Amino acid sequence: MENFFSALAELYRRAGAPPYRRLIKHGKDQRPPVVFSDATLSDWIAGKTVPASARPFRVLVEGLQAMADRRRNPDYRAQELAWWEVLRRRAADERRGRQGGRRAAVVDMPPAAASAAEAPGQPLADVTDPFQLEVHPAIDASPPGSEPLPLLPLYVERQHDMVLGRVVRAAAEGASGLAMLVGSSSSGKTRACWEALSLLPDGWRLWHPADAEAALDRLDAVVPRTVIWLDETHNSYLRVREGRVGERLCNRLRTLLHDPTRAPVLLLGTMWEEVWDRLTTQPAAGADDLHPRARTLLTSHGIPTPAAFTSDEDQARLTEAAGADPRLGQALAKAGQQITQYLAGVPVLMERYQVAPDGARALVRAAVDARRFGHGRDIPLPVLRAAAPAYLTEIQWNRLAGQEDWLAGALSFTDADCRGVGGILTRVHLRPGEPQHTYPLYRLADYLEQHGRANATAAPVPAEFWEALLEHADPSELVRIALAVREMGLSRLAVLLGSEAARKGITDAYLVVAEVLIVTGRIEESLAWYERAVQAGDREALHSAASFLKQADRLPQAMAWYERAASAGDRESLFSMAATLVGLGRLEEALDWCERAAEQNAGDLLWVADTLADHGYLDEALPWYERAVDAGETSALIWAADSLAAAGRLDMALTRYEKAAETGHSGALARGGNVLVAHGRLDEALTWYERAVDAGDNSVLLSAAEALAARDRVNEALDWYERARRAGRDRAPVAAAKLLADLGRWEEALVWCERAVAAGSSSEPIADILVRAGRASEARKWCEQAAHAGRPRSLGTAIWLLMRVGFVEEALVWCERAAGASPPETLTRVGDLLSEVGLTAEALQWYERAVQAGDIEAPRCAGRMLAEMGCLDEALTWYERGIQSGDTEARHRAVQALVHAGRVDEAVIRLARGALVGEHGAFTSALFMLESAGRSAEAESLRRSGWEADGTTSREWSAPPLPQPAEASAGYRRDRALP
Repeated sequence: MENFFSALAELYRRAGAPPYRRLIKHGKDQRPPVVFSDATLSDWIAGKTVPASARPFRVLVEGLQAMADRRRNPDYRAQELAWWEVLRRRAADERRGRQGGRRAAVVDMPPAAASAAEAPGQPLADVTDPFQLEVHPAIDASPPGSEPLPLLPLYVERQHDMVLGRVVRAAAEGASGLAMLVGSSSSGKTRACWEALSLLPDGWRLWHPADAEAALDRLDAVVPRTVIWLDETHNSYLRVREGRVGERLCNRLRTLLHDPTRAPVLLLGTMWEEVWDRLTTQPAAGADDLHPRARTLLTSHGIPTPAAFTSDEDQARLTEAAGADPRLGQALAKAGQQITQYLAGVPVLMERYQVAPDGARALVRAAVDARRFGHGRDIPLPVLRAAAPAYLTEIQWNRLAGQEDWLAGALSFTDADCRGVGGILTRVHLRPGEPQHTYPLYRLADYLEQHGRANATAAPVPAEFWEALLEHADPSELVRIALAVREMGLSRLAVLLGSEAARKGITDAYLVVAEVLIVTGRIEESLAWYERAVQAGDREALHSAASFLKQADRLPQAMAWYERAASAGDRESLFSMAATLVGLGRLEEALDWCERAAEQNAGDLLWVADTLADHGYLDEALPWYERAVDAGETSALIWAADSLAAAGRLDMALTRYEKAAETGHSGALARGGNVLVAHGRLDEALTWYERAVDAGDNSVLLSAAEALAARDRVNEALDWYERARRAGRDRAPVAAAKLLADLGRWEEALVWCERAVAAGSSSEPIADILVRAGRASEARKWCEQAAHAGRPRSLGTAIWLLMRVGFVEEALVWCERAAGASPPETLTRVGDLLSEVGLTAEALQWYERAVQAGDIEAPRCAGRMLAEMGCLDEALTWYERGIQSGDTEARHRAVQALVHAGRVDEAVIRLARGALVGEHGAFTSALFMLESAGRSAEAESLRRSGWEADGTTSREWSAPPLPQPAEASAGYRRDRALP
C-alpha cells in the first residue's frame, strides 16, 4: 500500500503540485463528468484513503500525467494506466485485509460477455505466424549450404520493452490496458508487441480486426482476456483525417478499457510519430478539434520506440546476440545503430527504389502521393496506371509507351522480393474467404512511404493524379482524401472530391463538403449540404452546423440548429447554447437552456454555476452552487468561495470555506489562508494554516513560509520552512537556502543546502549559491560532485556552472566525457551549454557531431542559436537540415524566425510546404500570421480560396451542384450515428 501512496505523491509532485481546483475542473470536463472534492483529493494524495472506484482515479492519473508531461521532466516517464490500476487494487486489497475485511483477489475475472466460441479472434496459443500480424520479415543472411535460420532474428530487448512489459503483465494480473508503440517505420514497434505476447498466460485470445469498421462491428463481442491487435493503427484504425469512424472507435475502445465487467482486455498498437503528434496535440486556438476522443484515448499511453540502439546496455546485448545470429552480426557490422531498419531491409528497399526503371519509379511516386494525400494503404491498380504517366517526362513516356506492356514490367520490378523482405510496391493477396476485389490492389513499403512524405516538396502534383483518383478510386476513399486535403488547406480539392463521393452514393460526404463550404464563407451553399446530411441520418451535422453558424455570428440560425440537435438527443448542444447566451449577456434565455441541460445532475449544476460566475454573474451563480451542494457535491462550496474571493467578497468567501472544512474538505482551510494572504491579512491567514496542519494538510507549511518571506518576516519564515522540512516537504531546504542567499546570509544558506543534499536533492543549488557568493573554487568542487552523480541533468548543470565560473577548459573535458558514453542527444545538450556561454563556434561543432550521431533535433537547436544571433540565412540552412531529417518542429521554428524578421511571405510559403507533407495546423497558422501582419484582406482571400496542391493560393471557385438524393450503395454507406 505504501508503494501506491508514494507513487501517487511522486506523480502529484512531478505534475507541479497543481491546485485542487485545477484537478476538479479536469474531472468536470470529462463526459460524463467526474466529480472530485478537495477532501477526496487531499485524502488520496496525502495517503489517507485508497480510491474505491477505478474511473475517478484513472481520470485523476490521466490529468496529472498530462501535466507532468508538459513540464518536460527529463527523468520522468509516465506509467501506464494499467500499472496504476493494479497498484490501486492491491492497495485497496491490503487495506481491506488490515481492516478485517474480505481480501479480493486481484486476478479475479468477471464472467465473460459472450462465450469464447462467439467471441472475435482465436486462442493466443494458435497464433504462431508473426507475419500474419505484420511483423516485418528479416533479410536473408544464411551462409550458403547452411541450415535455415529461424523465422525471426534473436530479439534484443531495449528500454521500451520494459515499459511495454509492465502493461502486459498488468493485463495478465487483471487490469485492462493500452500500449501504443510510437516510432518511425521499421524501428521495431510490431516486433516488440509480438515478443510481449509471450508474457501472457494460457487462456488468452488475440483478435486482429481488418479495419475500424470491422472493429466497431464486433467490439461488443470481445470477451475478457483478449488482446486486440491494432498494428499500424494510423493506417487501418485511427487514420488521422478519417476522423468520424476513428473517433467512434476511440470512444468505444475507451469504454471497453474502463468496463470492469469485461476486464482484462489488452490493446496493442503501433503508430508513426508524426501521426501520434497530430492525434494527441491540442489544436491551436481557432482550429478545428478533429480528434478529441483519440487524444483522450491515447494520451499517456504512448511508448517511444527509438530508431537506434544507442545506450551502452543496448549495444552490449546486441553484440552478444550478434554472435549467435548472422543477421544481427551483418546488421551490426554494416548499419551501426540502425539495426531494426537494416533487418527490415530498409537499405535494400532504398537501393531498389534508387535504381528503379522509369516506369517503376513513376508508379512508386504516384503511390507516395496517394498515401500522403490520404488514400488508404491498399491502392487500386487503375489509380496507379492512370496517374503514373504524369510522373514521366515526355521522352521517358515515349520510350515506355512503345513497349508492349510497360506496366507489367514495372509492376514485376516493384513487386520483386528484396532479400526476403518484400518489394517496394507489392500486390495485396487476399486470403481465402475474404471479399475479393474486381481489380488488383498494391501496397507501398512502409519505409518508402515515410521517406516519400518527409522528402515531398511543393512541386506541382500532376492534374492527371487527381483525375485518376476521381475516376478510379473507391468512392469511400474519396471521402478520406477529401478530409485529408481539407486539413492541408486544399479547400477546392476537398469539395471536388467530396461532391464526387456524394454523387456516387457516399452519405458521409455531405457533411465533409458542408464543413468546407461553411469555413470558407459559403454559408448558404453549406446549409443545403447540411440539410442533405441530416436527411441521410447524420445527427452530427446538426451540431456542426450550429457551431459554425455561431462562429459566423449568425446566432438565430445557430439556435435553431442547436434546438434541432437537442431534440435529436444531443445534450452537448444544450451546454453549447447556454454558454453562448451567457457570453452574450442574454441571461434570461441562457438560464432556460441551463435548466434544460443540467437535469439536477451535480456535475452539470456545478458547470452552470461556474459558467455564470466566469462571465461575471456571481449573484446568479450562487443559487446554482447551492443546488450542486444539495445534490451532493459539497466541493461546490469551495468553488463558490473561490468565485466570491475573486470578486473581493472576502467575508462571504470565508464563510463558505468554513462550511467546506466542516464537511471534510481539508483543502478549504488552505484556500482560506491563501485568500487572506492575497488580501494582506497575513496573521489571520497563519491561523487558518495552523488549522489546516492540525487537519493533516502539511502542504500549507510552505505556503506560510513563502508568505512570511515575502513580507520580510524572515525568521518566522525559517521556522515554517523547518517545520516543512521535518514534515518531509523536499522543497523546503532549497527554498530556505535561496531566501538566505538573496539576503547575503551565505553561511546559513549553505547549511540549508547541506540539508537539501542530505535529503536527496541534487548538489547544483549549493554550487549556484557559491557562484553568487564569489567563491568559485568551492563551487567547482560541487560541480564535480554533481557530474560524478552520473545523472544527465546533473552533468549538464555541472558543465554549465563550470563554464559560468570561468573553468571553460575543464568544462570542455567534462563535455567530452559526457559525449563518450551517452546517446546523441547529449551531444546536442553540450552544444546548448556552449551556446549559453557564448562559445558559438564550438557549439556548432558539437551540433554537427550530434547530427552525425543521429539526433534529429540538433539542427533545430543550431538554427535557434543562429537566429537569436541575427544570422537568419545560416539559421534557415540548419532548420532545413532538420526538416529533411523529419523534425517537424524545425519548420515551425524557421517560420517563427522569418516572421520575426518581417519576411512573412517566405514564412507562408514554408507553411504551405509543411501542409502538403501533412504538418498539422499549417493552414491556420498562415491565416493567423497574415492577420497579425495587418494583411487581413490577404488572410480572408486565403481563407475563402485555400491552397492548391502546389502551395499557391487557389483562384475563386464555387461548389459543384448538390447531387440529387440517391440511395447509398450497401458497400459504401457508413452509419454515423453517435455512439
